[in-house]
Amino acid sequence: RRHFGESISITWLARIQIMLRLNAEISIAGAKFNGVTEVEISSTWERFTDTAKITLPKRLEKGGEQIFVGANSLFSAGDAVEITLGYFPTLQARFTGFISRVIPELPAVLECQDITWLLKQTNIEASFESVTLKELIDDGIAKAAAQQTDATRKSQIEAINTNFIDPDLTLGSFRTVGGAVNFVGILKELKKVYGLQTFAQENNLFIGSPYILTGRTQSTYKINFERNIIEHNLEYIHEDDVKIKVKAVSMLPDNTKVEVVVGDADGETRTFFTFGITTTAALKKMAESELQRFKYTGFNGTFTTFGEPYIRHGDAIKLVNKKLPERDGFYLVDEVTTTFGFGGFRQNVKLGPKTGASDLTPLPDKLNELVNQ
Repeated sequence: RRHFGESISITWLARIQIMLRLNAEISIAGAKFNGVTEVEISSTWERFTDTAKITLPKRLEKGGEQIFVGANSLFSAGDAVEITLGYFPTLQARFTGFISRVIPELPAVLECQDITWLLKQTNIEASFESVTLKELIDDGIAKAAAQQTDATRKSQIEAINTNFIDPDLTLGSFRTVGGAVNFVGILKELKKVYGLQTFAQENNLFIGSPYILTGRTQSTYKINFERNIIEHNLEYIHEDDVKIKVKAVSMLPDNTKVEVVVGDADGETRTFFTFGITTTAALKKMAESELQRFKYTGFNGTFTTFGEPYIRHGDAIKLVNKKLPERDGFYLVDEVTTTFGFGGFRQNVKLGPKTGASDLTPLPDKLNELVNQ
């Protein structure tokens, strides 16, 4: 069993150092092992599918024989995967999904996708004169499960939890373009036509907004520039230098639209969808409010921090800078890339829009001692 270590500085003045030993457990199709060369997990609401890449040790053996190459391969596409990582002795699930591809080289690499991989292995046709969001998704999942001849695969699809920004949202008529598609094709149509974003976390499918997480608690963590940030490319920008325009689209039950555009004519376009707003005056007021979410004085970019606390997209970050406290602020998280291996345990965090203040999420005692002394 391999153990990695990394030296974490309590302050960047390096007064005290604590050695934390890295801890991992990988479960694939019921087989569990701790030896892993590298893990990389990419998670964002901006894509339908979160991914993971597991690089195995050059020699992974069972009964004296290598078990990940050729006819002796223990792993194959479709095998269920769970990745748990942490600082010893703790472990926390960081990825749940399925192997999408095995690269049988030395070292062997397993490419994985989250639960949406299951939904891609389907062929579904949807046709409704009028349907709500929940009815459409429930119908699609039921059809996807019914298509499965493998009992385990069927139960895995039936076990998916669905979370909606508004389950009773009326979509009007809905038909899959070009006939039958896999279930993700339906989700893509929801994004294209109605602006409804879909992403998965663990065994949950969230449909609606990237930041309003019905069915999941949003955490807020304090990140101190001097103590918690290893490196960054954050840029502090004044709102007058941000060129943004918002296109607001209101979908009506008869599938017609009301549209308005506000903001800088030469700015980057952000499209905002809503439902049932029938007047341009009311829609304009909503668009101007949405514009303020993107046009602000504050940071954008990414930063790299340690592997804990576990940050997920949709969480909030309070950035704290003791040298420039006037720049402190709260930001939503758009994307997190987690890496684990000989280079340490790291999270690269991409900031989303600035947000209002919220209560900080308590950290475990050991971690609290580490980051807040």
